[in-house]
Amino acid sequence: MESGLGCRVVGQHDMYQVPSKLFFATDRDMWLINKLKAEAPDTYNNFSLEHYFETFSFGDISEGQAI
Repeated sequence: MESGLGCRVVGQHDMYQVPSKLFFATDRDMWLINKLKAEAPDTYNNFSLEHYFETFSFGDISEGQAI
């Protein structure tokens, strides 16, 4: 988070204890990103969809190790 830009998301997601997948994606909102590109190109050029994960763990966070 440079120059006060960006956001910070904190939370947890319960998953089944069988093989499963967790996706982080922006493709369902591409219509909005394309609208921004067409209607406000200066803002779009400063827009970033980069993600940074500070911690990511499985199981109880007090018992596990972050990866």
